[in-house]
This record gives sequence, C-alpha cells and structure tokens, in this order.
Amino acid sequence: RRRGWASWLGGGGARGVLTYMADPVAAALSRLNQTVEELGALAETYASSEAWPQAIASLISPLAAPATAAAAASALSYLSEPAGVAENSHNIIREAGGIPPLVALLAGGAESVAAEDAAGALFNV
Repeated sequence: RRRGWASWLGGGGARGVLTYMADPVAAALSRLNQTVEELGALAETYASSEAWPQAIASLISPLAAPATAAAAASALSYLSEPAGVAENSHNIIREAGGIPPLVALLAGGAESVAAEDAAGALFNV
C-alpha cells in the first residue's frame, strides 16, 4: 500500500508530480514519443527520400532542452540501430552535429534516461 505523495498522486511518484504540475509538458512529451514511434515505422519506407536527412537532423536541437532531450536521444538511438537504413542515419547524425550534444547528455549519469539513450545512439553511430 502506497503512502504519502505517491499515494496522493495515484502512485505516480516523481513522474506523477511532473505530470500533475506540468500537464502541458507531459502532453508535449507524449506527442514527441508518438512521433518517434511513427518515424521509426516510416524509416524503411522513407529513408532514401530527400526529406530523411531533415527528419533526422531535426532531432539534434531538442537534445539541448532538458524537457525534450530524453525523447530526442531515444529517437536517435532507435533510428541509428544497425538495421537497414541505419548507415545513412549514422552519417546524418554526425554531419548534423549530433555527437557533441549526445556526449553532453552522458553527464546525466547512470540514472538519467537521456544519458542512457544518448549512450545507445553513440554506440550505434
């Protein structure tokens, strides 16, 4: 049985606090995660299109914002996995300047979701 803040927020713990206090941020992150999933589903179809480099490069600037860093790093990690279209994605991430912000996210340490996903993207690239 949960007690205290976690109980009050329906068992959500720290994430519950963030959702409770920053509903618009939670909604935006949810949309970003949905976009990541859609981008992954379309990757094989559109990786050879002219728009693909822009799609990958658009994930670089969100790495600098704490509210979007984890989702952007997750997307880059997913899209740089060694399957089919990844080789092109590797080059795009490097050419778009993605390496320095991914390395900077590692400073979040082992408990950081953004750092974990950044490490995955760096490993893949």
